[in-house]
Amino acid sequence: RPAVVLLHGSDGPGPRYRAAARLLAAAGYHAFLVHYLDRTRQSRASFSTIARNLPAWTATAREAVGFVARQPGVAGPIGVLGVSLGGGLAVAAAQAEPRVRAVVNYFGFVPSAFDPGGRLPPVLVLHGARDRIVPVQNAMAFKALTRGAADPPRGPDLRRPGARLHGRRRGGRVASDHRLLPAAPRGLSGRPVLRGSGAG
Repeated sequence: RPAVVLLHGSDGPGPRYRAAARLLAAAGYHAFLVHYLDRTRQSRASFSTIARNLPAWTATAREAVGFVARQPGVAGPIGVLGVSLGGGLAVAAAQAEPRVRAVVNYFGFVPSAFDPGGRLPPVLVLHGARDRIVPVQNAMAFKALTRGAADPPRGPDLRRPGARLHGRRRGGRVASDHRLLPAAPRGLSGRPVLRGSGAG
């Protein structure tokens, strides 16, 4: 079965990422939530240390792909799903790790070491126009950098006013990740036949 390596955002691997891993597992994927901040002994990433720690976190993401590839039952392709800081790491890891067959980049940035002419599997980019932490210009820059690629990034155009990936219910924020799972990019497709393994 296919596997998904899940890279959390700068807020650390909290409950919403564990919930996302469970959604992926319920959809039939092996799901692995990587606690990459452990490498730098942090529970949250501080903005002032991101540039310094990015190489260590990227190495951790690459090592995670190797670990996943060795797990029993992982016989299909491996994808990486990254959120915000994890989205940039997903792109960086995918360029360096040939076993990554697909990337989903939620609200991510363009890594400084990104090579527009380098290896890049199919990528689905999801970004909101109202993102104040990682501006949508990152998604537009990524699209421009990869113009002419064999399989350019794809995703909905979320630049229009009011576009969002989250809903509101009873005053709380409700992620709509479950509606986006069928949109996984080419390279990670496959018909899951068994329930996926969870991650925590």
